Amino acid sequence: MSTLFSESAFFLAIVIAAGAADATETIIDSGDPGFSQSGFARVEDAGSWRGDAMVATELSESAFARFTPGLAGHYDVYLYWGDFADKDAAVPWVVAHAGGQVVHRYDQRHRPGWHFAGSYMLEADSYVELRGQYGTDHGAVADAVKFIPTVRRVVRRKARDTITPVTLNYGDELHFTLRNGQVRRVKLLGTEAHVVAWTERPDRPVKTYGFSAELDIDGQRHVFERVAPTQESFYEPLELDGLRLWLDAVSDIFVDDGGFLEQRDVYGSGTSSRPKRKARLVLNDVRDRICPEQLAWWYPETSDRIDVERCYRGEDVWMGPYNGKKAHGGLDINMPSGTPLFAPIRFDDHYLFDALEAGDVNNRWRGERRWPDGTVWWLQAHHLNKMLVAQGGPLARGTRYAETAGVHVGAAEHTHFVFRVLEKNDCFFLDPWLIFWQTFRDHSQTLPGVQNQPKAGE
Repeated sequence: MSTLFSESAFFLAIVIAAGAADATETIIDSGDPGFSQSGFARVEDAGSWRGDAMVATELSESAFARFTPGLAGHYDVYLYWGDFADKDAAVPWVVAHAGGQVVHRYDQRHRPGWHFAGSYMLEADSYVELRGQYGTDHGAVADAVKFIPTVRRVVRRKARDTITPVTLNYGDELHFTLRNGQVRRVKLLGTEAHVVAWTERPDRPVKTYGFSAELDIDGQRHVFERVAPTQESFYEPLELDGLRLWLDAVSDIFVDDGGFLEQRDVYGSGTSSRPKRKARLVLNDVRDRICPEQLAWWYPETSDRIDVERCYRGEDVWMGPYNGKKAHGGLDINMPSGTPLFAPIRFDDHYLFDALEAGDVNNRWRGERRWPDGTVWWLQAHHLNKMLVAQGGPLARGTRYAETAGVHVGAAEHTHFVFRVLEKNDCFFLDPWLIFWQTFRDHSQTLPGVQNQPKAGE
């Protein structure tokens, strides 16, 4: 394993940088000197930061709304928008920082307030930008951006009915309270990523890589290592003293943080696997499921595992190196065109957010579920052939709702799965394997497959 970045070196850089900049937050509003735009129109709105905001009116390469703070140092970046009708559900925001550029997408519908965009080393010419060419006719909103010097954090979370995603920088501590009241203290000490092997095939390069995180858990050092895209992509979480923990990603994988993969799907299908801090973890109590509801098979699985060779061309697992260059923002599973899809959980709403009938290049479906603990899940399936039920409104668990794997599939008939968690005005794209990990456990006593589907509504 490569040497991990040292906690002390990382935070020495933060202290030096923050000392050279203001120690207080900096807010740039759409009416301030640090703001510039083309193709946006000002709209009055009482819920906006200072009573108005900018809304995209052009879908062109020349349209942009840019916030340039003129700061140098390590900063946490936050975006603000108010709550008014017809905002976009998939707005891509770009952060241009010292290492390159990062893109994250946000649901601006009925989610007013400040939204975390990541922790980055900024230079004097760094900026945050909404690009109008990637908006939709709903209207993407640019209102205000806040910059706060990065400091070490203590994050407190409690076990709940659904999994808890968290991002940490070096030195950050997570205090996670289990169901029995005990607190597990998880401190991020370091992260790294490295190429394991590079094979040149006639049609594309094939890259195998590893990444890891060094954690202090209640005073004991643990190194969590992962490898992709291999069968190890379908990994088991760490279970320790009542805590279950998945290592979802580290930013070292990506070129803007010294790595070797670019982002993928951040504009087309709206996914970004790049963490907003150095590492993204997912946790729960070992006695809990990932959600309180038993999962139905999303598709008719007949094996006791997902074979990595069934992931498009054997590489399109979560963050797999698509064409050897870009981190795959989802999980592809090969299946014949016309394969049925079933609702794995009950959904409050579901719909095609991209559709051939609307002029899009693909049929992409999303189901939304708000859990009693306040967390919202979005589950997506792409490359659908057709819907079998009406869109909009609730969808019962186990409902056969679509046929899939036949639209814009490329080299292999497959379905692309996406898992997204929205909470506390933040959004987390997570490995869809977590959904299937729980599904395999739920059906461990029977042969997986369509014959084991629960009846709709069970």
